[in-house]
Amino acid sequence: MGEKWILDDYSYLCKTLNLSNNLVGQIKMEGKKWALLKNMRKN
Repeated sequence: MGEKWILDDYSYLCKTLNLSNNLVGQIKMEGKKWALLKNMRKN
């Protein structure tokens, strides 16, 4: 029974970590888009 709890916690951790990784990726992508737009406006 203890092992099942560990597995549940592990999968939950993986899901939350994956979500935060996706968020970081999205923020980085948005940052790149903004940088490109700013560069285009300068030119």
